[in-house]
Amino acid sequence: MLHILLQYHTTLLHGCFVTLELLGIIMCVGIPLGVLCGIAAGMHHELLRVVRSLHFVSQVIPVLVILFWFHYPLQALLQVSINPFWTSVVALGGVNAVSVAAIVSNELARIPRAYIESAHTLGLKRLHIARYIELPLLLRASLPHIITQQAAMLEYTLLTSLISVQELFRTAQTLNAQLYQPVEIYSLLIIFFFLILTPIHLGSRMLRKKYFVSYV
Repeated sequence: MLHILLQYHTTLLHGCFVTLELLGIIMCVGIPLGVLCGIAAGMHHELLRVVRSLHFVSQVIPVLVILFWFHYPLQALLQVSINPFWTSVVALGGVNAVSVAAIVSNELARIPRAYIESAHTLGLKRLHIARYIELPLLLRASLPHIITQQAAMLEYTLLTSLISVQELFRTAQTLNAQLYQPVEIYSLLIIFFFLILTPIHLGSRMLRKKYFVSYV
């Protein structure tokens, strides 16, 4: 395993970079857009129905099917050819945004109305209520779920290899086709994802315990 890592470290690092770059862009697209849509959905019932409908669709249709649909049928329909990397960004970024929006809107709906009514009674303005009551509660409740969702998005990046994105899994497949040392090569893949995903899941679990909010 070590000799493969030393001999092909440039190739493997390139695969790692593409995977992490893809994840970073998906997060930068999905998290801010999802948070904004989730907050807006929590304030407008019509938008809330749209978010819930899109989230339902993203749950019942496999991500791989969504990815392939964006890469083949949609581009054929529009008569365009887009780099698979950016196709993946659009498809997975959209899935991420919808999931984050669903998380935020659900947690926003869980905040008891009594908190808001009490703040109004005390004379707080709507902006102050949002800043000092709703936003802190929303961040504490949503953050662990959003972090866990990003771990899932990292796992989804593996699927982009099937539309020719040269991320780490496709790099491992290419190396294995040349060397045929599956134990060593895919063990390196396991180590990579273990090192990346373990702190993410542990961090999410720690935040969930630390900021657990019960409104009962």
